[in-house]
Amino acid sequence: VQCMFETFRKKKTRKAVFDKLIQNGYETRKGKPFDTGFIKRILTSRRYIGQMWYSGIQWEDKDIIIVNRHVWEDVQKIFLEKE
Repeated sequence: VQCMFETFRKKKTRKAVFDKLIQNGYETRKGKPFDTGFIKRILTSRRYIGQMWYSGIQWEDKDIIIVNRHVWEDVQKIFLEKE
């Protein structure tokens, strides 16, 4: 996941992330290649910065942070610039 964020942050395209995943042999749990829609869902998910929701309740868990918040925010800015 961190590789996906860093690649998108540098290259600024989901296609670049897709190519990096293919190049490194990554697949979904079902053994299929990631698609760009799924990549966007990962890159925009707050779960990777430790924010979780359940039944309308939000909480933060610092123990499950996978991506640095600064990196996550940079990626979100890139998405906003592209829209």
